[in-house]
Amino acid sequence: MPWDSGRVDMINVLVTGVGSLIGQGLLRALKSSALSCCITGTDYFAHAVGLYWVDRGYILPDLLAPGVTGRAWLAEIVRIIGERRIDVVLVGLDFEVAIFAENRRIIEEQTGAKVIVATSEAVAICKDKYRTALFLQESGFLFPDSCLPQDIETFLERRAFPLVVKPRAGFRSRDLFVVRDRKELAEAMSRCPDPVVQEQVGVCEAEYTCGTVCQGGESLSVIALRRDLKDGNTIRAVFDEQCLGLHEFVRRAGLALRSDGPFNFQLRLTERGPVVFEINPRFSGTTYMRTFFGVNEVEVLINKVHFGKDPVPVEWSSGVALRYYDDQFIPMDQFRKWSMT
Repeated sequence: MPWDSGRVDMINVLVTGVGSLIGQGLLRALKSSALSCCITGTDYFAHAVGLYWVDRGYILPDLLAPGVTGRAWLAEIVRIIGERRIDVVLVGLDFEVAIFAENRRIIEEQTGAKVIVATSEAVAICKDKYRTALFLQESGFLFPDSCLPQDIETFLERRAFPLVVKPRAGFRSRDLFVVRDRKELAEAMSRCPDPVVQEQVGVCEAEYTCGTVCQGGESLSVIALRRDLKDGNTIRAVFDEQCLGLHEFVRRAGLALRSDGPFNFQLRLTERGPVVFEINPRFSGTTYMRTFFGVNEVEVLINKVHFGKDPVPVEWSSGVALRYYDDQFIPMDQFRKWSMT
């Protein structure tokens, strides 16, 4: 589909992190939608497969490389958005969320594009597992009882093993430990960077990944999926009547953050009710999976923020989504083009 076709309903979309699971899901959600899109993609490496799926791709300055500044990165983002006349920016990398949140106003004022990202305050709450628990408690939701290392003795007086030790700012299952006694607790706390200790909530068989997208104080869509994990990622997702029963809870939890943007809640259904143990202030790795069940969060958000269209009622499809791995061949001349960028 050619860029700048002159069609009034054409929209130019930038997707970042197109080599990531989230970025690939955003691309697939866009391509499966009814939107007429010209898609620009960014990443940091030539082997990011999404660079070969988009109308135009760019390699960004690597923020983790020596000598690369945030100012240089921001200047390149603004340049790309202007060059491609981008209307909407979708963030596909976890570490970019806080950066885009911090610079959203600058980007929007200089380019006119709409950056789909949560506020810096909401990002700060969600990125810190201890602050997340406090937020849930203060907002009237069930929460995982939590403590910081300096309060561990008081915590052990009210909570029995097993317990969970994980980084306050971690993601997926990296550096997460389930400990069953004081010896394992001490070892885990010494190995885990900036740890928080929490009660172990529910069982794996009752774990859900849930999403809502918010705009202007309204929840535009909501979905809950029961899931199975491998290496911290969802490999199977199920939607049924029990999932439907969680939707109002997820809607209220999303609105409680008082922020626009996509939010993903990880929770377990317990005898007490649903207990959220993690909130991600971004699109989910299951964004594309969710389209199978009737919810295309990307399409809903773009229709609202760009076209001013309200979401249409969802026709839910019960069933199971299975994740599998695929391969793609890239001609050497195409790959070398990126390698020399």
